[in-house]
Amino acid sequence: MNRTLLCVPLAVSTTEEAVAILQSPDRPFDIAEVRLDYLSDPNPEQILGAKPCPLIFTHRAARDGGNWSGGEDERLDLLRKAELAGADFIDIEADAVSRHHWHGRARRIVSYHNFSETPANLPEMVRQMEEGPCEIVKVATLARSHADVLAVLGLLKAANKPTIALAMGPLGGITRILGPKFGAFLVFASLATGQESAPGQIPAKDMVQHYRFGSISPETRVYFWVDAFGHGRRVAAALNSAMKRANHYGVVVDLPEGDPSELARVYTDLPLAGVASALNADPAACYTSWTGSKPDPLLLDFCSSLGKR
Repeated sequence: MNRTLLCVPLAVSTTEEAVAILQSPDRPFDIAEVRLDYLSDPNPEQILGAKPCPLIFTHRAARDGGNWSGGEDERLDLLRKAELAGADFIDIEADAVSRHHWHGRARRIVSYHNFSETPANLPEMVRQMEEGPCEIVKVATLARSHADVLAVLGLLKAANKPTIALAMGPLGGITRILGPKFGAFLVFASLATGQESAPGQIPAKDMVQHYRFGSISPETRVYFWVDAFGHGRRVAAALNSAMKRANHYGVVVDLPEGDPSELARVYTDLPLAGVASALNADPAACYTSWTGSKPDPLLLDFCSSLGKR
């Protein structure tokens, strides 16, 4: 199975900014999405001339959560120019793909976005997208419940083509962190906090450093840490670092709320290896329970500092 790629959207206002980000020596991503709808001076040729990694070109209309409010012909024409200039991928919406004149150069990502809900008929919609003219399917919907999260992950399990399936919103982080476990083609992360192009994106450096994105596989054990006190990401990062040091193949995902017993029931088929809440659990004790090992000094120091806050 191919490794899941980490993708960062370049939602910047100038071509020069996009090129500067791509040429950064410490870029934490495998692939980048060029958001033409954000650029005031879109120049696909210049961006492609500076690319250090594969590039997706997207020109998203406002109706699909993008920044483009001009005409449809002009929008599709710029995508065509990006393809002819050598784009690796073109992202085109499912309801517009029939109007895009594909030249056979870029791989087509056919996408569906819903910022209001996760529709009950989403599996049927994906089947139709798979049968259409595309190489990759992309779905991003708003998760209002854990059932929505499971529905999105289910798309990856049932995929017949390379698939990107993400849930947006506070609960959607589960689908982003666990994308590699379920064989997602790629996962979107933000360049930094405050630079999200969709609700729920996690900074790319956090994905790599805090959640060990590059080491997650179908065999990775999953644990949930529920924390309503605002320390969830720090606790998850500390536990994940301790597991890395101990060579334990697990990942801790932090959630802002939820009853551990209910989460264990809902995510039985994930499968979920463990769940705990900051209301009544200590990270060090959870580490021992989950891994069968004693916490090392670094984790104990973290837990001590957490208790003093």
